[in-house]
Amino acid sequence: MGIYDDRLEMTSSGPLPTGVTVEKLKGTNDSVPRNPLVATTFHRRGLIERWGRGTNKIIEVCERAGCPPPDFEDTGVSVVVRFRPVAVTVADVREPTIPGLTERERAMLDLLRDRGRLTNREVRVALAIADETVRRPAG
Repeated sequence: MGIYDDRLEMTSSGPLPTGVTVEKLKGTNDSVPRNPLVATTFHRRGLIERWGRGTNKIIEVCERAGCPPPDFEDTGVSVVVRFRPVAVTVADVREPTIPGLTERERAMLDLLRDRGRLTNREVRVALAIADETVRRPAG
């Protein structure tokens, strides 16, 4: 997984299965699990409802969140999925009314309100947030 200023990328080694194309991932498609044992286990546990819906569910979740659909790329040796954020500004936010914000979160909102759209890196530099802090799992 790669986190960049303008996107999140997830890479899976290996090409798409024979007969599956990037275009088919965005519509109705036959499921060709790479690892049938893992796929069957997930299905039996109720973690997936039916075959061939995973990429469509991802697209639907992005749409519900107001985000652009992900980009799928088959490089021939791996499959890359790129998620891009929605352009969000808080220029009109006067007083953050979100309960439970930390000091750092309030500082981020203030920074965005004052300076407009910023990249992840610009926010980290302005607020002196280390890369390690961003990469550390929450909790």
